[in-house]
Amino acid sequence: MRRLDYDDFPCTFLVPVEKADFASLHGEHRELGVVTDLQAIGRFGIEDRPRGDLLHCDLQLVPWAACWYRLGSGRSGFYRGHYLKGVGKTPLAANWCRPDDWYHGTGHLFPTAAVREYLTTAYLEARGLGDHIVPCRGVLFARLAPGLRADLERALGKRWEALAPIDRSLQAISVKPADFARLSNFLWMLSTLSGWGGEWRRFAVLLEQYSKLPDSPPVKLEACTPASIGRALEGAQRRAIGFFDDYFDAGVLWNSIWNNIALDGRFLDLEVATLACRPFFGATVALELGADAAASDTSPAFLCGLEQIDCAVERHLGVTRLRDQIASLIGLPLAHDPLERRFMEEMVQSLNRVCDDAAFGKSALVDAAVKRLSKIATNDTELSALVAMYHDQRRSSYPVQRLPGSKLVRTDFEFHRTEPLVSQALWLEPDAFQSKSWEDSASINVLVEGVEACTDTDLALAKLSEAEAAIRERFSA
Repeated sequence: MRRLDYDDFPCTFLVPVEKADFASLHGEHRELGVVTDLQAIGRFGIEDRPRGDLLHCDLQLVPWAACWYRLGSGRSGFYRGHYLKGVGKTPLAANWCRPDDWYHGTGHLFPTAAVREYLTTAYLEARGLGDHIVPCRGVLFARLAPGLRADLERALGKRWEALAPIDRSLQAISVKPADFARLSNFLWMLSTLSGWGGEWRRFAVLLEQYSKLPDSPPVKLEACTPASIGRALEGAQRRAIGFFDDYFDAGVLWNSIWNNIALDGRFLDLEVATLACRPFFGATVALELGADAAASDTSPAFLCGLEQIDCAVERHLGVTRLRDQIASLIGLPLAHDPLERRFMEEMVQSLNRVCDDAAFGKSALVDAAVKRLSKIATNDTELSALVAMYHDQRRSSYPVQRLPGSKLVRTDFEFHRTEPLVSQALWLEPDAFQSKSWEDSASINVLVEGVEACTDTDLALAKLSEAEAAIRERFSA
């Protein structure tokens, strides 16, 4: 099983950390209760051998829909073979002084997010889909830092009281294996390359290696070619897109795709999941908890069950930017060695073939979506037109327009929180869906809400462990 070699990964850098008072769900993770210690860097000076505990943070260049002031892992990093989220602000948290980005800019992880990551892992593993994700293997809780509490109260105002009790009392760290990289990591690396041989050797091997699943054999330099890199990327993109068929069957909705999927195709940021627990196609509306009801727009906004199209759009944009950046290096007024120039030219050709992959095509995506949705919905002609409209809007530079709601009706059922102040209501086609039961998803709601009601670390960990066991027992394949 591979682990990210931090020291040989050009987009990571060191950040000092120190021990903190976190309680761990699993005993083997006790040593992972750390937080960043930016003061240890000092104002002046240089060190050739940094001392103490160190976290590796990763720089990212998101291919599209990037958020300003988020430069990479602003609250997370690689540490002792694990990827930890919620360890405090890193030097990449340029959003540290933007109260409007309070969900990502504080350095901490809301416990409700860690709970969703952990229980989503339990659910997907129980359904036999554990190899589709970068799993959350553990959670740590600590009392909410006093200064952080004051900042959140000020940023949220009256909405502070709408947070779950656990989010008003505790903060969390989630634990994942350090066996992945993001496409955005390689886009950042490529933006710094000049096109000389030594840089290409490392970039090429890493790109091919992390396009493959963790149990793949190590990529050897002598076997790494533009053609083999292209095959690995094509395999990763087809895997990422294909996994959404299984997510659909398992009733998992992903509310945010951008930069949340590992390069190898596995879903990474599991906190964005909604567990419908059965195939579902309809629309949801985000209900902002604590907001003025009169100011809230409760019309249906986004189609659920079509996240596969979002994934395909992002992957295509990312590979396109890889190709175009390499092509721009060829045109620089530099005296590249003939072998370097040949490598870059062949890389462009290989990535062109990846970009032309039929899996990215509109007809293939629309046909696959309609075939999938036809399992539970009626009228293929209307479905095809609706999916095609969604695809075209996702490919445009404009936000997705409000959906035509004439055939959608609001249900009484609401999912668990998908963000600290957001839950989701359902809009469904009345004839096709009203007879379906939401019993399994309701059982998830009860388990999640039981953990969210906790204000004590020990009780929260006990409730989380109970919820995991109940989910694995109920949904075991």
